[in-house]
Amino acid sequence: MVSVMKMNTTGLAAIRPALWVVAMLAVAAACAGVQAREHALIPAMAAAWSGDGGVSGDALIGGADVAAVDAMSVALASGDRFAVALVDFSGLSVAAAHGIDLRYARGDVGLSGRESLVNRLGLFSDSYWKVVEGLR
Repeated sequence: MVSVMKMNTTGLAAIRPALWVVAMLAVAAACAGVQAREHALIPAMAAAWSGDGGVSGDALIGGADVAAVDAMSVALASGDRFAVALVDFSGLSVAAAHGIDLRYARGDVGLSGRESLVNRLGLFSDSYWKVVEGLR
C-alpha cells in the first residue's frame, strides 16, 4: 500500500509541471492572437483600404462621408486596434457596396471585377469585426 501511495504522489508531481506548461501555452496563444491582429491583420486591412482602387475609394464613390473615410484611414495608418475599432464601419460598408455596384453599372468593372471587389469588401469587413471582437 505504501508503494502505491508513493507512486500516486510521484504521478501528481509529474502532472503539475505539465499543467503549468499547458497554462503557459494558453497564455501565449492568447497573446499571439493580439499580436496577429496588430502585426498582420491591420496592415492587410490598410493595404485593402487605401487608394482610389481600395475599399475607401469604393466607399467614396458610394457616397460615404469623407470624414468617416479619413477616420478609418488614420486609424489603419496608426496600426492601433483600438483606434480601428472606434470607427463605425457599418455605414462605410454600405457605401462601399453601393460604390461597387455603381462601378459595375458604369462599366468601370466587369462581372469578374465586381465579384472580386465584393469579395475584398467582405474580407475587409470580416477583418474589422475580428479586430472589434478581439477587444472584448
